This record gives sequence, structure tokens and C-alpha cells, in this order.
Amino acid sequence: MALFNHALDIVNPDNWTSLDLRVLLLRSTGSAPTASVTTVADMFTAGAVELSDTAYVRKTLSGLSVLTTGADRAGDADSPTWTALGGSQTASGVVLFQHITNDAGSKPLAYWTFTQATTGGDFTIAWAAGGLINWNA
Repeated sequence: MALFNHALDIVNPDNWTSLDLRVLLLRSTGSAPTASVTTVADMFTAGAVELSDTAYVRKTLSGLSVLTTGADRAGDADSPTWTALGGSQTASGVVLFQHITNDAGSKPLAYWTFTQATTGGDFTIAWAAGGLINWNA
């Protein structure tokens, strides 16, 4: 996982569950996002390409919670699933972002890389058991 430079200025354990957090899938034909972009629109201007397969939509995260282990805390969420996703493209990563009206206002927070072809079946992003973003004491 890579955090965008401003991510921890936006999210913290006190506001995690109140934010409109969403994810989008990136397509392998584009460039990986850089940590310095400040909006989702900037990420696309810099060469990232969003998946556009059949049944693809951006997902709003549900089940937002804060996990506590000793003095450490982590933001967690339910794993998003796309039902019957496409079948002709390859996803290269998932971007977590704070949705604010549109791409020009929305703030990318974190990016996970992977390579997974869409097959027309269900497509799930399984978050690590320790949460999506960690805040260590």
C-alpha cells in the first residue's frame, strides 16, 4: 500500500467513520498514480486510467470502523465486491479516496497495486485483517 502525500492530513481515527470513502479500480493500460497528486482528477491527468468493464462502478465503502490494538489504531472497512465484472480488461490497482462532489474535489488517500484480469465473475478486494490505513501511536 502507498499513501498519497496528504492522506494523513485528511483521515485520522477520529473522523474515519464519518467520511464518504470510496474506491475505484485502475486499468493496467495507464500509469500508476504518484504520491504527489492531490485530487482524483489530477491522478487521471497524470496518466492513470480507470477500469471501464461491464458492471464496473466506483464503490462506496461500508462498515467503516476503527480497530484498536494496544496504542495503535487502524481504519477498516468491508471488502468491496463487483458482481459479474467485465471480462476483457486487467485491473492494476485500487485507489481509496475521499469523495467530495466530483473528481476535481475528491482526495486520493491510498493505492494498492496488483494485477488481476476481469473474467465476468465476481471481483473482490479483500482488505488486510489489520485495516486499510494504520495510525501508530
